Amino acid sequence: MKSLSTIIGGVLIAGALNIGAVERAEAAPSGFIAATSASAAGGARRGAKRAERRQRAARREGTRTTTATGRNGKTAERTTTREVDEANRSARTTRETTGPNGETATRTTDAARTENGYTRDSDWVGPDGQTASRNAEGNWDAESQTWSRDVVETGPNGKTRNADIDTTRTENGATRTATRTNAEGESVTRSQSIERSGPEASSEADDDGK
Repeated sequence: MKSLSTIIGGVLIAGALNIGAVERAEAAPSGFIAATSASAAGGARRGAKRAERRQRAARREGTRTTTATGRNGKTAERTTTREVDEANRSARTTRETTGPNGETATRTTDAARTENGYTRDSDWVGPDGQTASRNAEGNWDAESQTWSRDVVETGPNGKTRNADIDTTRTENGATRTATRTNAEGESVTRSQSIERSGPEASSEADDDGK
């Protein structure tokens, strides 16, 4: 237990710090005070969001098992294990499914945040040892205002198919270009333009017409 002198000393120190802060605030320009307050508030919000993400990650960690029983009395079971590495902003999820006949399939997914996007790699192993994979990554280019997403899927037969999707922000909306290539190497490209509607778009159109 803290002594009375320690408690009183702490109170006096806190009071002195508060007085000093008030004196500095009174001497500082109002713009500086507003900027400092906004910066402190922004830092507090960011800190709260980081703490919330860590708490959510901790709750998602662990192992969860789900069992389902059919009308015939046979059961199937799914076990999901999730490990989170907050320091490296990554997570691994392993899901093992056992069917009514006892056969097992496993999917392992490694996901991570990168500087400008994410990576997500999944591997499947079937009951007979057959394998498949899916590798996806997303990247944001601030200079061109473009979000790019690349996906490559490999089936049990070793054949691959992929998709390259680019979405670019424009003044009144966005443009989206998607190129998909099937296992035979045939590609199809589709482009789409999305325009924003509403009061803001209308006022901009009026301004352009003047």
